[in-house]
Amino acid sequence: MRVLGVTRRGRPVREAARVYPVGAMARALSEADFVVVLLPLTHETRGIIGAAALDAMKPSAWLINIARGAVVDESALLAALEGKQIAGAVLDVFDREPLPPSHPLWKLDNVVVTPHISGPSTPDEIAPVFNDNLARYLAGRPAPSRGRPRSGVLIMPSRRSAINMSELELARFLDEERVLTCATIGPGGRPHLMPLWYVRDGKSLVA
Repeated sequence: MRVLGVTRRGRPVREAARVYPVGAMARALSEADFVVVLLPLTHETRGIIGAAALDAMKPSAWLINIARGAVVDESALLAALEGKQIAGAVLDVFDREPLPPSHPLWKLDNVVVTPHISGPSTPDEIAPVFNDNLARYLAGRPAPSRGRPRSGVLIMPSRRSAINMSELELARFLDEERVLTCATIGPGGRPHLMPLWYVRDGKSLVA
């Protein structure tokens, strides 16, 4: 497999045959069979995969977004998919989550939708964070500042469809742009991990 990359400055890395700067992104897109979006959401990256980027892709290419929903211009993507401008898309993130049942993306046969579970979190990665956060929570201490981690842990006391924000003190260091891994305390006090749909309305989270 030949891997191409796009970064701010286009500096070469060992894992890629070539790395393009953002200014030459269209050229990289034109060569790719699968475009995998792995960007954080910032002012600069919001909507970076828009009509122009989609126009640059091959008609046979697939877009895979496992970054943040707003990195891709959803309206432009929908138009490209409906018009068969690109072959299809695999989408794990959306501008609004969960994706509303009436959203037209559900009706397209060239779209694969997954519920924000693409992060390769393993028990070995999650358990230390879980244990540290649980100990701090039980001791009434604040969660540590972890910069901008790739993932965080939200501890729920039980399996419930919705929980109030007052129960989210443990996850205060997470903002709406970070992935949440949901953990419940199972039999024997062992954490049980499960994917989490969350609503960014400041009021509720839906598991």
